[in-house]
Amino acid sequence: MRLEGLTPAQIGYELTNRFDLFMFPGDLLNWLDEIIHALHSTARLAKAMKEDEVIKSSRVLAMAIENPK
Repeated sequence: MRLEGLTPAQIGYELTNRFDLFMFPGDLLNWLDEIIHALHSTARLAKAMKEDEVIKSSRVLAMAIENPK
């Protein structure tokens, strides 16, 4: 949903409507931030292992989550 351009508040609304699952936007923001940090860590590990494709895909996905569409 984030890659489609939805904000954390919009994602929370969609989760409530689709799955009857309530999440605060701040909790979603924290979760997305953790994903971004994990992707940056993956890129750093991939760099040490000279895995250029993993480096690129990790960085691209992290940037897409940070700044969708």
